[in-house]
Amino acid sequence: MQRKRHSPVQIRRKIKEIENELAKGVSRAEIAAKLGVSEQTVNRWMTDYGAKESTTIRLKNAESENRRLRRALSELELEKQVLAEAARGNY
Repeated sequence: MQRKRHSPVQIRRKIKEIENELAKGVSRAEIAAKLGVSEQTVNRWMTDYGAKESTTIRLKNAESENRRLRRALSELELEKQVLAEAARGNY
């Protein structure tokens, strides 16, 4: 029997189905049979693709928060320098 290759987009769609079925309490074996793949494939997909979206979203949020904090820190450092110069009388 020839293997069928699934595209990443197809796998992500199927992962959503898997997550919905798991939330309903359906076993992975039943889900695999419904999708026409082995239980091992379902487990591999969950490992490889399951957490990627949430991880990517968390990473993007962390990066934007990091940018915001760096900007705030640079503004505070600038204010600190201005106040230091004013205290020395170099204004």
